[in-house]
Amino acid sequence: MSISTRLKSFLAESHQIPYPVMTHTATYTAQGAAPTMQISGKELAKTVVLWAGEEIILAVLPAPNHVRLDTLATELGKPVRLATEQEFCVR
Repeated sequence: MSISTRLKSFLAESHQIPYPVMTHTATYTAQGAAPTMQISGKELAKTVVLWAGEEIILAVLPAPNHVRLDTLATELGKPVRLATEQEFCVR
């Protein structure tokens, strides 16, 4: 999967954050992808698609970490839940 245009814009254009893009074989988790790229899972970022109120958002976090939905909901001031694959694939 390639990096999304929106994420690329945020990292590179808006905030000048350098990052490498690495390709890998199909995997279902970031921790599963790391060995295929011969790197530690601690060096990898993952994206998580979420609903925040009525909008879909994308969280980017270190691969070993988990999204704390309750903490994020408090921070955003709206309910947060994981999006299903069906919900974000049709958009």
